[in-house]
Amino acid sequence: MKRPKRYTYVINDPSLKSGWQKFVELFITLLMWYWFLYSAFPFFRGVSLVIYQMIQENVSSAAQQHRDVFFVMAYLGAFIIIILSIMILWIAYNKIRFGKSSKTEAPEDASDSNLASFFEISEQDVKTLQNKKDIVWNKPYIRRK
Repeated sequence: MKRPKRYTYVINDPSLKSGWQKFVELFITLLMWYWFLYSAFPFFRGVSLVIYQMIQENVSSAAQQHRDVFFVMAYLGAFIIIILSIMILWIAYNKIRFGKSSKTEAPEDASDSNLASFFEISEQDVKTLQNKKDIVWNKPYIRRK
């Protein structure tokens, strides 16, 4: 009686993902990285507060000082570009570092003779044990080299 294979294979084929799925994954990744940087490093939290204060001050006087609003928007744009470039470099590093690593492959099924020689019992005992619901060893299994 041939038993079905119970292990799973790792399917690593990026072409199976749709563009929408890639976009959602990238968006969630960027959102989580922002949350991590915002909560983990007080420097980024301070920068965010400074940007918020600059926006509040400049929006209130935007009718009078258009140049300051442009400066704030340029500053925000530069900040966003810096964060995105860091993320892109991190993605490229991960692809170079881990993209070519060997993938997990499942082991082949063991035959009854292999199991019998490994556990040092007869093949008939292996077949008997495979058909039992509960298995009780008469002696503790200790493999010595």
